[in-house]
Amino acid sequence: MATRILLAEDHALIRQGIGNLLRAEPDFEVVGEADSGPTAVTQTIQARPDVVLMDVGLPGMNGIDATREIKKVDPDVLVLALSVHSDRRFVDSMLDAGASGYMLKDGPFPQLLEAIRTIRHGDVFLSPQVEGKLSRSAIEGVAARLSMRERQVLTGLAEGSSNQQIADRLGLSRKTVETHRAKIIRKTGIRSIAGMTKFAIRIGLTSLND
Repeated sequence: MATRILLAEDHALIRQGIGNLLRAEPDFEVVGEADSGPTAVTQTIQARPDVVLMDVGLPGMNGIDATREIKKVDPDVLVLALSVHSDRRFVDSMLDAGASGYMLKDGPFPQLLEAIRTIRHGDVFLSPQVEGKLSRSAIEGVAARLSMRERQVLTGLAEGSSNQQIADRLGLSRKTVETHRAKIIRKTGIRSIAGMTKFAIRIGLTSLND
């Protein structure tokens, strides 16, 4: 079944361009468009999308407040924030409002496809530029998604161990470690080792002094 998508973007050319690209994907269906926050909320009620692509800077009601209203109306609707801002305040506010991901508008289209599919899988997506910019409360919320084994693998990665070294230490196969690593990336939205290291330090799994 195709993922039903609502586009909430006040710039018509951007909205139409994204819409045309998404309509070319066989597993996506664009079910509505909105050019303001109030319209995004109304269209969500009427069109019942699976995912809302939410511009943070919508007129009438910003994307943060619109996301909060949408999650009140239907908690199952997933919201992917689209923004030109990488500032932590915007990232935290969108995640706190209920968004499942945050993508910068200067990212490539394949990254947008990845972001939509990632949040549909139940995981978090963050543009690489906003990795490490989450507040403590947002970090704790993301960290809560990790299983004990994923935390162990993350600790090893943060401390500079290879997949094979982690496998040997935990008594796992290398393939299993690679699977856990992929899950960590999906759940946290963090792809780089540097980003994982910062994340592991901030949630207390390791320290630079170890």
